[in-house]
Amino acid sequence: MKQLFDYLSSFAFAITILAFMFVITLVGTLVQETQMSLYDAQRIYFDSWFVVQHVWGPIYVPLPGGVLLMTALAINLLFGGMLRMKRTRSRAGILITHVGIAMLLLAGLVKFSMSYEGQLALYEGEASAEFQDSYDYEIVVFEPLANGEVREYRVPHEQFATLGARDTLTVRNKSWPFELQVFGWMPNCRAVPPSSKTASALPVVEGHTLEERPAVLKHDERNLPGCYVRARIGDSEQTGILWLIESPPMLTTHPWTITVEDKQWGVKLRRETHRLPFEVRLDDFRAEFHPGVRKARSYESWITASADGADVKHHIYMNAPLRRDGFTLYQSSWGPQGGSERDRLFSVFSIVTNPADSWPLWSCVVIGLGMLIHFTVMLVRYAMREARARAEVTS
Repeated sequence: MKQLFDYLSSFAFAITILAFMFVITLVGTLVQETQMSLYDAQRIYFDSWFVVQHVWGPIYVPLPGGVLLMTALAINLLFGGMLRMKRTRSRAGILITHVGIAMLLLAGLVKFSMSYEGQLALYEGEASAEFQDSYDYEIVVFEPLANGEVREYRVPHEQFATLGARDTLTVRNKSWPFELQVFGWMPNCRAVPPSSKTASALPVVEGHTLEERPAVLKHDERNLPGCYVRARIGDSEQTGILWLIESPPMLTTHPWTITVEDKQWGVKLRRETHRLPFEVRLDDFRAEFHPGVRKARSYESWITASADGADVKHHIYMNAPLRRDGFTLYQSSWGPQGGSERDRLFSVFSIVTNPADSWPLWSCVVIGLGMLIHFTVMLVRYAMREARARAEVTS
């Protein structure tokens, strides 16, 4: 145990970690040029414990992922930079600096495990306080009310995302005159006409069935999930298909409807919806395009954030997000992509909630304070040595 402690707290272990960090950063950056997107590279190389890298031909090399390397760095920092280091007055600055680095690593852990992100698209003049999650989904049951409004009942992602091929989730509500069953969940699929290739025990709805496809990644916006739903009303039942694509041409109704005594209920699969503590209104959106093409050179938005009757205006553009109430709004895209000059443009914001959003700033303050103390102590000690040396020479 002592040998293990000595190694985990050693400079050799720290240098090994930094060397692997260099390799992962280099490879994860190079693959974005030819093989994958920024998002895929982040998930595979930096948000993972291990990654198997193809080198050449049949040769593959296992490498530690970003999560494993950051964990190892935290252990080395704790053992070597805090527990093993001698706690003397002259090393107070070094200890404070290590505490700041530990805060930075902890901020990354909190963001990795507790943050979530989504998107909000707005045309000029539109306003919304809700945005859609980038990776999680929900099944929503809509009940039409007598006053013309619609009441929503939500089945969250975690209740059905782990369903196996033979599993069924039964959802009941005292306000529903039916029992809803969810089955056949597929993280990535297509609605296709039945064939010998897709023949299975799953039902055929309106001449189509779901064909499962390999998921791009476990969490990827390109996946198109789907499932089957069955409404049991007494001795009768109705079966439908839920698919993420809005208004697929092969399905005649969207959302899928349940008819009970001349009253229709809607059931829809959509990205999970989150609510902001303030409303966002897009006042103005501007995009500058490269000459002769519809590729944007730059794009920016002017918005109004409203909460409790107070309006605050913000200008959001690249590297200048809005940070408010634990949420960060980035200017991420625009649309419609590939449209004509006459098309009305909309702005797309990426929204991230991170409980540790301000921690990196305070970590840098602590690190800077520790370095200032350490270098000040070193400067004072150097000045005192020089003064003593001059005194000895003159005497």
